[in-house]
Amino acid sequence: MNYFDIKFFHIMLTILYVFGLMTASYNPKLKLAKFFYFFVTIMLLLSGVLATDKLGLALERDLPLWLMAKLICWILLLGIVPLVLKKYPQQASKLNCLFVAIALVATYLGVHKP
Repeated sequence: MNYFDIKFFHIMLTILYVFGLMTASYNPKLKLAKFFYFFVTIMLLLSGVLATDKLGLALERDLPLWLMAKLICWILLLGIVPLVLKKYPQQASKLNCLFVAIALVATYLGVHKP
């Protein structure tokens, strides 16, 4: 697979991630929604690592600033979303705008590489 195919797959997984996030946060008791969310999250991380490797950035010590900011966004989402879904399920749907905004910032950083 070339880089553009991996990038397309990664962006499609980002859209599925937002869908899974919305489904899991509006119905936190539904186990299938949580499973879908976590499966898409793992696939998104794997495709991100693969895309980074195709760019030749995976083994560098000094990562570009856009990649470090994108990693911080995803680490933030990977920490906050499961915590909110588990501990505060009634607040999960109210925080969707924040979650989607963080995911959009990460997507913007990955597409435009400022």
